[in-house]
Amino acid sequence: MAESPVRTFVLDSLSGLELVNLEAERVTYQGRQAVRLIEQGEPDCAIAILPASDFVEGVIEAEIAGMPGRDAPQDMRGFVGIAFHVQAHGSRFECFFLRPTNGRADDQLRRNHSTQYISYPDYPWYRLREESPGIYESYTD
Repeated sequence: MAESPVRTFVLDSLSGLELVNLEAERVTYQGRQAVRLIEQGEPDCAIAILPASDFVEGVIEAEIAGMPGRDAPQDMRGFVGIAFHVQAHGSRFECFFLRPTNGRADDQLRRNHSTQYISYPDYPWYRLREESPGIYESYTD
Protein backbone atom coordinates (compact mmCIF):
# COMPACT_ATOMS: atom_id res chain seq x y z
CA MET A 1 0.00 0.00 0.00
CA ALA A 2 1.49 3.34 -1.05
CA GLU A 3 1.98 5.95 1.62
CA SER A 4 -0.11 9.09 1.17
CA PRO A 5 1.80 12.24 0.27
CA VAL A 6 2.27 14.77 3.04
CA ARG A 7 1.15 18.32 2.28
CA THR A 8 2.07 21.20 4.52
CA PHE A 9 0.35 24.57 4.49
CA VAL A 10 2.53 27.20 6.10
CA LEU A 11 0.51 30.27 7.00
CA ASP A 12 3.31 32.79 6.56
CA SER A 13 0.85 35.29 5.12
CA LEU A 14 -2.90 35.77 5.17
CA SER A 15 -3.18 35.93 1.39
CA GLY A 16 -3.79 32.18 1.11
CA LEU A 17 -6.94 32.22 3.26
CA GLU A 18 -10.57 32.71 2.31
CA LEU A 19 -12.29 34.16 5.37
CA VAL A 20 -16.00 33.65 6.03
CA ASN A 21 -17.38 35.69 8.95
CA LEU A 22 -13.84 36.15 10.27
CA GLU A 23 -11.08 38.69 10.50
CA ALA A 24 -7.51 37.42 10.56
CA GLU A 25 -4.20 38.82 11.70
CA ARG A 26 -0.66 37.51 12.05
CA VAL A 27 0.45 37.43 15.67
CA THR A 28 3.05 35.95 17.96
CA TYR A 29 1.42 33.49 20.35
CA GLN A 30 3.51 31.89 23.10
CA GLY A 31 6.65 32.87 21.22
CA ARG A 32 5.55 31.39 17.86
CA GLN A 33 4.13 32.90 14.69
CA ALA A 34 0.40 32.26 14.41
CA VAL A 35 -2.78 33.37 12.69
CA ARG A 36 -5.44 34.82 14.97
CA LEU A 37 -9.01 34.42 13.75
CA ILE A 38 -11.73 36.66 15.18
CA GLU A 39 -15.40 35.88 14.59
CA GLN A 40 -17.51 38.45 12.79
CA GLY A 41 -21.21 37.93 12.21
CA GLU A 42 -22.87 34.51 12.41
CA PRO A 43 -20.82 32.34 14.81
CA ASP A 44 -22.20 29.02 13.50
CA CYS A 45 -20.33 29.60 10.26
CA ALA A 46 -17.03 31.32 10.95
CA ILE A 47 -14.42 29.53 8.88
CA ALA A 48 -11.00 30.12 7.32
CA ILE A 49 -10.60 28.11 4.12
CA LEU A 50 -7.39 27.03 2.39
CA PRO A 51 -8.67 27.28 -1.20
CA ALA A 52 -5.41 25.95 -2.69
CA SER A 53 -5.86 22.61 -0.89
CA ASP A 54 -6.86 19.57 -2.91
CA PHE A 55 -7.19 17.45 0.24
CA VAL A 56 -9.97 14.85 0.05
CA GLU A 57 -9.38 12.08 2.63
CA GLY A 58 -6.62 11.44 5.13
CA VAL A 59 -5.18 12.78 8.36
CA ILE A 60 -5.17 16.45 9.36
CA GLU A 61 -2.65 17.57 11.94
CA ALA A 62 -2.69 21.11 13.28
CA GLU A 63 -1.70 23.12 16.30
CA ILE A 64 -4.65 25.18 17.47
CA ALA A 65 -5.41 27.27 20.53
CA GLY A 66 -8.44 29.20 21.65
CA MET A 67 -10.11 30.94 24.51
CA PRO A 68 -13.32 32.89 25.09
CA GLY A 69 -13.22 36.55 24.13
CA ARG A 70 -12.62 39.14 26.84
CA ASP A 71 -16.26 40.25 26.85
CA ALA A 72 -17.76 36.77 26.30
CA PRO A 73 -20.71 35.80 28.51
CA GLN A 74 -19.99 33.22 31.22
CA ASP A 75 -21.71 30.43 29.25
CA MET A 76 -19.60 31.02 26.12
CA ARG A 77 -16.83 28.41 26.15
CA GLY A 78 -14.64 29.33 23.20
CA PHE A 79 -14.62 27.09 20.14
CA VAL A 80 -11.68 26.10 17.92
CA GLY A 81 -11.62 23.36 15.34
CA ILE A 82 -10.78 21.92 11.96
CA ALA A 83 -13.27 21.84 9.10
CA PHE A 84 -13.11 19.28 6.31
CA HIS A 85 -15.17 18.37 3.23
CA VAL A 86 -15.59 22.14 2.82
CA GLN A 87 -17.79 23.25 -0.07
CA ALA A 88 -17.61 26.59 -1.90
CA HIS A 89 -17.32 29.59 0.42
CA GLY A 90 -18.04 27.47 3.50
CA SER A 91 -21.63 26.77 2.42
CA ARG A 92 -21.32 23.18 3.73
CA PHE A 93 -18.65 21.45 5.78
CA GLU A 94 -17.99 18.95 8.51
CA CYS A 95 -16.05 20.03 11.56
CA PHE A 96 -14.45 18.64 14.66
CA PHE A 97 -13.94 21.25 17.33
CA LEU A 98 -12.84 21.72 20.90
CA ARG A 99 -14.20 23.82 23.72
CA PRO A 100 -10.82 24.43 25.41
CA THR A 101 -12.17 25.69 28.73
CA ASN A 102 -14.44 22.67 29.24
CA GLY A 103 -11.83 19.94 29.66
CA ARG A 104 -10.92 20.88 33.21
CA ALA A 105 -14.17 22.44 34.37
CA ASP A 106 -15.52 21.50 37.80
CA ASP A 107 -18.89 20.52 36.29
CA GLN A 108 -18.83 16.96 34.85
CA LEU A 109 -21.55 17.72 32.29
CA ARG A 110 -19.51 20.64 30.95
CA ARG A 111 -16.41 18.38 30.75
CA ASN A 112 -18.48 15.91 28.71
CA HIS A 113 -18.95 18.67 26.12
CA SER A 114 -15.21 19.23 25.50
CA THR A 115 -15.15 17.90 21.92
CA GLN A 116 -17.85 18.07 19.24
CA TYR A 117 -18.51 16.93 15.68
CA ILE A 118 -20.90 18.91 13.46
CA SER A 119 -22.04 18.94 9.84
CA TYR A 120 -22.90 22.49 8.78
CA PRO A 121 -25.54 23.70 8.01
CA ASP A 122 -27.90 20.76 8.57
CA TYR A 123 -26.49 19.37 11.82
CA PRO A 124 -25.17 22.14 14.11
CA TRP A 125 -24.02 21.20 17.62
CA TYR A 126 -27.29 22.07 19.32
CA ARG A 127 -29.35 19.89 16.95
CA LEU A 128 -27.00 16.93 17.38
CA ARG A 129 -27.01 17.38 21.17
CA GLU A 130 -30.83 17.49 21.24
CA GLU A 131 -31.44 14.59 18.81
CA SER A 132 -28.50 12.35 19.81
CA PRO A 133 -27.28 13.31 23.29
CA GLY A 134 -23.73 12.18 24.05
CA ILE A 135 -23.12 10.69 20.59
CA TYR A 136 -21.36 13.53 18.74
CA GLU A 137 -19.51 15.07 21.68
CA SER A 138 -17.27 13.78 24.40
CA TYR A 139 -14.72 14.57 27.10
CA THR A 140 -11.04 15.31 26.56
CA ASP A 141 -8.51 16.81 28.94
